[in-house]
Amino acid sequence: MAELVNGQRGAGRHVVSFNGADLANGTYLYRLHYEGRILNRRMTLLK
Repeated sequence: MAELVNGQRGAGRHVVSFNGADLANGTYLYRLHYEGRILNRRMTLLK
């Protein structure tokens, strides 16, 4: 498990860089907390 960002951000668009070089190909889950909501999604890492 990795935590990419922890803390409050101001309104607007934000970009978070993620380096998956040490991870295997596959499907990974991520969770985003915002405005009292939780968004769960999948991402596929292919090298």
